[in-house]
This record gives sequence, C-alpha cells and structure tokens, in this order.
Amino acid sequence: MATIRPSRRIPAVAVAIVAALAFTACGSDDSADPPTDSVTMPADTSPAATAPDTTAAPTTVAPTTTAPATTAPATTVPGLIEVTVGVDSGEDRIERVALGSEVTIRIVNPGADDEFHLHDYDLGDGKLVPAGQLASFTFIVDRAGSFELESHETGEVYLILEVA
Repeated sequence: MATIRPSRRIPAVAVAIVAALAFTACGSDDSADPPTDSVTMPADTSPAATAPDTTAAPTTVAPTTTAPATTAPATTVPGLIEVTVGVDSGEDRIERVALGSEVTIRIVNPGADDEFHLHDYDLGDGKLVPAGQLASFTFIVDRAGSFELESHETGEVYLILEVA
C-alpha cells in the first residue's frame, strides 16, 4: 500500500510573497529614496469609507515669519536701554531711537564707582555713582546724531545712542 506523504515543497504563492517582500526590503540602488516601513492596504470601498466627513472642522495653519537680525541688543521696553558695564557695554553697542522720543537709560558699573556722561546731554549732574548702584536717566531725545555714553572716570565708551 502506498503512503501519501505531504509535500515539502513551498507553494508557489508563498515563494512569490517572500520574493516580493525581499525585493521591497532591499529597495533600489538610489540612495536618495528614504526607506519606508509602511504597508499598503487595499482601499476600503464600503459606503461608509468613501463618504466625505462633513463633521470635521477645517484646519488652518498660520504663516510663520522670521524677525530680521539686528546688530544692537534687543530692548524689551520701547525707550528703555539697560547697560551693565563689562557685560553688555562697549563702543560696538549701538542703540537706535527716534528723534523726539522719551528714553530711559539704566546703567550700573558693578566693579567701580563711576560717573556717567552722554555727550551733548546734561545727565548725571557730575555725581559719582557707587559701584553696583543703578543710575537711571530719563530724557527726551531732541538732537539727531550719534552720542556716546561714557565713563568720566575712565573715558570708556559704554554705548552709542543713534538718534534719527
């Protein structure tokens, strides 16, 4: 009597599936194509799947903008200029303000007593400000041009005020 033994051959369909998966996993030789891990499923053609969804609210994406770069440090309050000597001071710091605007300059020298002077403006009344103490000057800029804020003690320029 003959015994029927199950075939050990892999059905042709299984070979085709394995070959297709191997080809997909290898990708192409074009390195510009990114590999994907997604599986494509047949589309659902039922009436519920093809009907448009009218209950979802439309989404809106706000445009993005980039602020232009500036050479001067950003001032958070219009007309307020804060300076800490040795930290954010120097003749390369330029603050621009509009002619006729009110400006407040707050300045502190943490390392030494200092007398502050803004060229062409009478600020400070010749007072020596103790080290670490804040000096504040509020005034209306009434002259156009470039004006140096400097130390009367050392002659060092702390900033340049440009008025236009």
